[in-house]
Amino acid sequence: ELEGTPLVSTLDAALWGFGVPGLSVRTRVRVSTDLADPALWPGTEPTVQLLEGYAEYSARWLRAQVGRTHVVSRLGFTGFDGARADVMSRFANMRASVFGGWGLARGSVLPISSEQLNPLGDFIPTERQMLFGGEVGWSTAFMDAGFTYQRAIHPNGSRDALLAGDRGAADFAFRPARGWLVAGGADYDFARSEVNTADVRVQHRDGRGRYGVTVGGRYYRPYFDLWTIWGVFSPTPYWSVFGTVYAVPMDDLQVWVSGERYTYEDADIAQPYATVDGDGWRWSAGASMAVMEPLTVGAGYYMEGTHGAASVGFDAQVVYAPFENLAARASGGFRRRPLEYRLNLARVWNYGLRVDYQPFALAALTAEARRYDEERYRAGVPVVPFDQWRFNVGLTLLYGSGADRASMHPAVLSMPERRPS
Repeated sequence: ELEGTPLVSTLDAALWGFGVPGLSVRTRVRVSTDLADPALWPGTEPTVQLLEGYAEYSARWLRAQVGRTHVVSRLGFTGFDGARADVMSRFANMRASVFGGWGLARGSVLPISSEQLNPLGDFIPTERQMLFGGEVGWSTAFMDAGFTYQRAIHPNGSRDALLAGDRGAADFAFRPARGWLVAGGADYDFARSEVNTADVRVQHRDGRGRYGVTVGGRYYRPYFDLWTIWGVFSPTPYWSVFGTVYAVPMDDLQVWVSGERYTYEDADIAQPYATVDGDGWRWSAGASMAVMEPLTVGAGYYMEGTHGAASVGFDAQVVYAPFENLAARASGGFRRRPLEYRLNLARVWNYGLRVDYQPFALAALTAEARRYDEERYRAGVPVVPFDQWRFNVGLTLLYGSGADRASMHPAVLSMPERRPS
């Protein structure tokens, strides 16, 4: 039996007023530890992690950042220690950005050379990678389009092992008529000459908000950095078609249903004594209803079936907001987890309560408690519980908001404040 008591806290801060209009300093730091056993709970080392920390200069046509920052695009979340500059042209509705520096590991705020990210022993790079890239975009009343390029290198690698990643992506959104949207995109791995993902969807919404329909398709192939060994295993891509329909039959009632069907390509592996099924499906449905002015209830159901695994579950919630600055949410659910190709069955119940309170305009409080009850069943083996409590408390204080107001559009400044939900 192992016991862990992780404690995680995040600090966000922004400072301005340095005598230069538009100049600010921003930081986000996460502190984490395990009060029971520091070596037990994953992700608690190092104890202090700098998520973001940069100086920013913002003007009407330029935004520049220096420090630990990031780029979010179709290629994912990319963090680095370096610089980024965004140029915006209101006349032509165009934007462009360039960025570069010492890269962080994908999906992490640590360098790839950190010993905390060392599951592969000698295969992991011993030095940090350098990242370079850029983005361009164009927007009109009927269309948005964007292109992204990123390249990562090993600064001290040999000529044959210098490249760590070479990717590009494009996305678009076209609005041919009121209530209609056609959107999609793709990303490409230049190093392997492969398409990683591609998708397109068509969406239509009623002008009165009474119904909406979305249909589309996607192609997905996993992407792995060039330094890893996983690309040698030739990951198999899949194709899928999906759709979502929602309707508002009454002012206080909304219902929806969605589904997806996917098929994996042939893996080109000989299986003389087995037949492999590469198809799968998933669907979900739900509804929400405002029972009375301060009370809203909702519920949903989920089911998925694929080769070797299956999952089913439901969830429900009740939101009570008697005042504009106060909202309480009680929620719970059940999920039978898909432990693929395993002999045991996992069932998880969760239920919790969250309260959001805004005593005045410059402060907001949040408190949440959630319980998870999980049991795994296997013939001839005692039940193993994986139960846990999770608590979350938060405080947001705004000392001023003048740092970004100069570059905001007047329509943004006139938006009403949103009720906590």
